[in-house]
Amino acid sequence: MGLLTKRETLVQNITYMAIMAAINAIFSLLAALVPALSLFLMIVLPLSSAIVFLFCKHRYYPIYAVATIIICLVITIFDMSFTIFYVVPSILTGYLFGLFIKYKLHAIWIILITSIAQGLFTALTLPLINLIFDVNVIDTFKGLLQLTNSTN
Repeated sequence: MGLLTKRETLVQNITYMAIMAAINAIFSLLAALVPALSLFLMIVLPLSSAIVFLFCKHRYYPIYAVATIIICLVITIFDMSFTIFYVVPSILTGYLFGLFIKYKLHAIWIILITSIAQGLFTALTLPLINLIFDVNVIDTFKGLLQLTNSTN
């Protein structure tokens, strides 16, 4: 059975979701250790979540989402803000991406709507990260880009 074939049984679904959650966790750990990979993560995580949506039974997707978030939180325990900022929005965006593909929306609309959704979900996590971890993500990015002295 190939990696991109429809899963029918419970065991096939759970196994496939576990493999994809582990892949997401590995990508998450790599991106947490090498922040330059974060952009790559923002592209790959929604696609892997969309693949799970398309090839597994839809009723199991919440199990995949929760398991992926928990695994990524545990594996990036040294910086859980990373999981909240990247993984959670990507799982939601991946769900939308898979849903739009299922309903055969035109590719331009899929990319446009899911990009806007990813941006909104990411923006919604900023205050949550600031509240929980007392980390200002915007200032962190400004520091990474060496724009701390910029007024804009």
